[in-house]
Amino acid sequence: MSTRHYPSNRIVCAVFLAILVTLVAMIFLLPSENLSLGSGELLDLNEGWTVETEDRVIREASLPLELNLPPQTPYRASRPLPPDFPDQSALRIRASMQDLRILLNGQEVFSAAKPSSNLLTAPDASVWHLVDLPAGSAGKLLTLELRSPAPAFSGTINPVYAGSGVLLLTDILKTRGPVLLTSLLLVFFGALMVVISFFLKNMPDRRVLYLGMVSILVGLWIFTESRMTQLFTGNRFLVGGLAYSLLPLIPIPFILFMTSGVLVRRYRSLNALAVAFPASFFLNIFLQVTSLVPLMISIRFTLLLMVLTVILLIVFLVREARQDENKQAGKMLFYLGVLALFLFVEIAGFFFEQYDSTSLFARTGLIIFLALVSRETIRQANHMLLVRQETELLKVLAFRDIVTGGGNRAAFEKHMDQLMCPGAAPFRLILMDINDLKMINDRFGHQAGDEAIRICSRLIGEAFGASSSCFRLGGDEFACTTPVTGEDQYLVSCRKLESALREESGRLAYPLSLAMGSGVYVPGMSPDPGEFFHRTDRLMYEHKRRMKMA
Repeated sequence: MSTRHYPSNRIVCAVFLAILVTLVAMIFLLPSENLSLGSGELLDLNEGWTVETEDRVIREASLPLELNLPPQTPYRASRPLPPDFPDQSALRIRASMQDLRILLNGQEVFSAAKPSSNLLTAPDASVWHLVDLPAGSAGKLLTLELRSPAPAFSGTINPVYAGSGVLLLTDILKTRGPVLLTSLLLVFFGALMVVISFFLKNMPDRRVLYLGMVSILVGLWIFTESRMTQLFTGNRFLVGGLAYSLLPLIPIPFILFMTSGVLVRRYRSLNALAVAFPASFFLNIFLQVTSLVPLMISIRFTLLLMVLTVILLIVFLVREARQDENKQAGKMLFYLGVLALFLFVEIAGFFFEQYDSTSLFARTGLIIFLALVSRETIRQANHMLLVRQETELLKVLAFRDIVTGGGNRAAFEKHMDQLMCPGAAPFRLILMDINDLKMINDRFGHQAGDEAIRICSRLIGEAFGASSSCFRLGGDEFACTTPVTGEDQYLVSCRKLESALREESGRLAYPLSLAMGSGVYVPGMSPDPGEFFHRTDRLMYEHKRRMKMA
């Protein structure tokens, strides 16, 4: 057989490094024009605004601006467009849960308000608006009229930019692209973990599955908070309500993960807590669609529930780590402490209406937490699989004979219990003994004796066929069971075995023969198993005595 030669690790690494250097060199050394879509600069329109409310006027204001007005208070901001404002330009402005009208010289060019119906209320949504301005807009007075039902956003005026539609969109992708990539990686990683969990049948718990579900939900939540949902869908609920709806869902698989992998003894308390989050989910949806409570208000109860859950988990982990010396709980306590720090900062910002960094701290904390927990979970899962594989191997070895590779006495006894149960079919038991094995060991060595044992085991199996089950009981003793109970067929197999033994003896330095005895067992009719085995064993020794006298 030819030996395969594989390249060394150094050679493989050197080749890949050379490829990478070549690609980088092509990027920076080859001449190229700017081929990116939406190349150019955005026109910044955030200076020189006149802002009017019901009781005051602010001149030369800069955007973004916060006026802190009561909900549903109308306000407006105006400024002239530059004299050289290019035709075929569009405006980009983000309406933070606001109705918006855009006017040029008092003429409406765009209007957006939350739709309503008699039965259901659509969620308030913070959305991008790209508004194509008519030709000849240069020098005209641009006016924004806004109104918001949300206390947090009533009085907010976000930055305004102008440019081509492609440029305005690609600018969003450039600024929010890393967040989108992060969310996609988390969803992919979570989906991979879920798929892998279905193949880990030997895992004693479902921590890999639950961790994958947490990663998927976190990834989707980060995506919905990335302000890029509108690039893929125009559905108001997906744009404005999905992020808040996902929040009470994330803790559910997280709690199940904790009870499955770490806080196993606390599963009753934590599972009861886990039920509160689906209830919070449906309550938030109900309050939103019925207009009873705005989502921005009802979601605060979910956030408080999340805080209480984190605190409770920390208390449980501290007890497990101190009282029970649970090292795994100690590690998880550190990981959860890191997450709690980021979450508390995020939630505090939400309650104090600091929305500019919405999801930034939570996103950072969740990514760090998932990275730490995933590393630990993969390590533990690998250890569990190795232990389970070793256990399964020991189970196999417990019923396997080391010399022949076939079944041993323990396997034979288990097999006999199955054959002798009430209602089982009749079978023939053949007991065999290698003649003069001690002489072979003494004169030719134990390697020759082991060779004789292996040869006899192979020939016994070949003689009595695939339907038989053969075992080495120990030393020079073998047992074989077969469903063939007819005497004539049994004698044909015996002659076949004797012929094969004589043929093997001609190639060996020692003679090889077997003494045999057999009997047919019929469940419910034959003597008790112990007596049946004794009779068959006696027949084998009688045959052995006759062979020595011959």
